[in-house]
Amino acid sequence: MLIFAGSYERFLFGYRAPDADDAEESKLERKFTFAAHKTGVKCIAAAGHFLASGGADDTIHLYDLKHDKDLGFLMNPADGAVPCVQFFTPQQAHSPTHMFSGSADGAISVWQAGGGWEHLKIMRGHKGGVNSLTLHPSGRLALSTARDTALRMWDLVKGRCNYTANLGVEGDLVTFTPSGRAYILVCGTKVTVHDTSGEGGLRATLTLPRRVMSAVQQDDDMLLTGLEDGSVRVWDLRASTPVHVMERAHPSRVRGLAILRKGEGKLPLQLASASTDGLIKTWDLRMLGGGGTAAGLGSAATNARLTCLCVVDTNSPARPGSNKAAAGQGAPATVEPATKKQAAKPGAQLKAQGSKAQAGKGGIQEQQQEGQKVKAKGAQKASPAQSAGQGKGGGGTKPPAQRLVGQKRPQREVTAKVEQSKAMKQASKQQEQLKPHKKLKKAA
Repeated sequence: MLIFAGSYERFLFGYRAPDADDAEESKLERKFTFAAHKTGVKCIAAAGHFLASGGADDTIHLYDLKHDKDLGFLMNPADGAVPCVQFFTPQQAHSPTHMFSGSADGAISVWQAGGGWEHLKIMRGHKGGVNSLTLHPSGRLALSTARDTALRMWDLVKGRCNYTANLGVEGDLVTFTPSGRAYILVCGTKVTVHDTSGEGGLRATLTLPRRVMSAVQQDDDMLLTGLEDGSVRVWDLRASTPVHVMERAHPSRVRGLAILRKGEGKLPLQLASASTDGLIKTWDLRMLGGGGTAAGLGSAATNARLTCLCVVDTNSPARPGSNKAAAGQGAPATVEPATKKQAAKPGAQLKAQGSKAQAGKGGIQEQQQEGQKVKAKGAQKASPAQSAGQGKGGGGTKPPAQRLVGQKRPQREVTAKVEQSKAMKQASKQQEQLKPHKKLKKAA
């Protein structure tokens, strides 16, 4: 297992955690320290063998973990820092197909993951910097919160915002549950859980003593939160009560929580945490199910102010840190749209227009199949984000002549227009030269 942490000091730290069977060795082994950005690292995300970090220097840095290779930078096509990055990986797939990045100017960018890392589209709507972004496991929906106190729902089939809810306060974090049947919204010291189907009811409300800085889930019923006071709290969302409190897990803010090893029950076996005190710690949570306490396994001092945390399982082909539905739970529930009145509330029901959002069907994956058909006919390939907004329910594809924001004009089209312009100018000159000869003929 690899643990990655970003810092205010622009460095990205990599550590290797010992194997689960190695009970005696609990020390984290430092693998590298890398100056990832010119300024602070705002976020990190991983899927398959790719790792991405967003920085305050308006760039996204990409890494290939399989070949230990630095893939270089992507410039933010919008303006400002990159505070959040998310990968989308189709269910049963090992590698991500798309990457989404939020921007300080409120824009959300869609990228092709892997290959040329082509920028596909910019989705605009927020009036302030994007704080958090989450993707539904079906690939049809995304939710985002920003400094403009708005919660926005994005239809990824059409590539636009469908509904906006005014929260009244700034939303710090939003994330779908592992099954996609609900989403969690964090606003300061308040955490709410909302259904994504049916009436869109409020499942749970948690009030914490200090601001929530990070959160992670293995199962829909349990939530682990990292707080501003350095504590880690484990919640049972069915009863809205804390199961366990790890007081003073860190001396200062817990900026990152990540599952190190999954358990068979509702809680992970091991947890990793990172704090602004510069410490990365690992915890054994096996005793929590029986009413015991969490035990510290190991720690590493980075001597930096950490901002984010990510864990990558190098031994498993499955995508790390994904929103894949829990085993045995089947496809995600239907995501239904809210009415205008319901959309004004965070708990409004969410439903994508068109067909039902089922695991492995529709959304990004559906449009990939459509794009392959177009390519087979010799037409321009239509990527998921490029075909957004075409046809009813998002099933159509955009004609090659039309281009979305952020796409470059094809070179052949540019060349044709230049040649056409030159021909027109040459014809105009010839006409001007012929005019005096006509006048002389008439005079004669």
